[in-house]
Amino acid sequence: MNEQSSVHLQAPGSVPPTHGQPAEPQRPVVRWYQRKWFVVLMLLFCFPVGLVLLWTSPVTRLSGRIVWTTVIALVLLMQLGGGRDEQQGTTTETQPTSAAVAPASDTRETTGQQPVTASEPAASAASAEPSASSRPTEPAAPPASPAPKVADEFNLKVTDQSTGTVYKGKVVSNVGFAVLDVDTAKSVGSDFFVEEAAGGAKFVLVTVYVTNKQKEAFTLDTSFFTLVVDGTEYEYSIEAANAMELSDQTESLFLKQLNPGLSVVATIPFEVPGSLNLDRAELQFRAGLFGRAERVPLSPVTE
Repeated sequence: MNEQSSVHLQAPGSVPPTHGQPAEPQRPVVRWYQRKWFVVLMLLFCFPVGLVLLWTSPVTRLSGRIVWTTVIALVLLMQLGGGRDEQQGTTTETQPTSAAVAPASDTRETTGQQPVTASEPAASAASAEPSASSRPTEPAAPPASPAPKVADEFNLKVTDQSTGTVYKGKVVSNVGFAVLDVDTAKSVGSDFFVEEAAGGAKFVLVTVYVTNKQKEAFTLDTSFFTLVVDGTEYEYSIEAANAMELSDQTESLFLKQLNPGLSVVATIPFEVPGSLNLDRAELQFRAGLFGRAERVPLSPVTE
């Protein structure tokens, strides 16, 4: 009886399966940055990178990916929810204006005195000279009423202690902001961290001042600022902002916690067309992801 022989081709370096046992499946290669401990660290301290690693790592399960993504989304919504619109932070700024335009007759009414009107002296003069009324005269034009004072739309003042310059800004949701300086450049950063503007583009560098007038910590972020020119909105350049932060040219505003009564000064880069006219440009600030927005002129407003 002839015995049949078979030849099994085997890849070099592989281990032949044991007789009667199925071959073990080949495990995927897990790099060091895909391990669970590194993914968790990135989720806690640099969540954008952590989310990418969470969904690309072969050692994480689908249920864990969904849970971590949901938790991070809820935390961001709670932190970036914006401040409450409290009127107490702005009443102190507008009180001097309302007191300046209050009529003097109000004080007499509160003390029980009869207010004196402008028609009383005219009536007494007419009774003293009755013959003057018989002469034909042209009707006198009514006296021009004084122009009402326009309330200053800027309710925030910031003083530069080194130069004594007073800058004006606005308060929205009890968070104040003002433009301190504006400059343009073709590149930002230094040494190994340099970012060049695209061909035909330029960087608009806006130095801003932000102060927290709320009664709780406020989460600030660079994305709350927008450059508006003739109705067109320009977002900040992430690459240019990273190059400036790594070169110590500005302070980072990425999810910065600003406690009550504290302030911060930072420079925000916007990449715009090189021919863009900035004469009518405005800087828009939104107090939180869903907060109210206000605008100020891009050029610094001073007293």
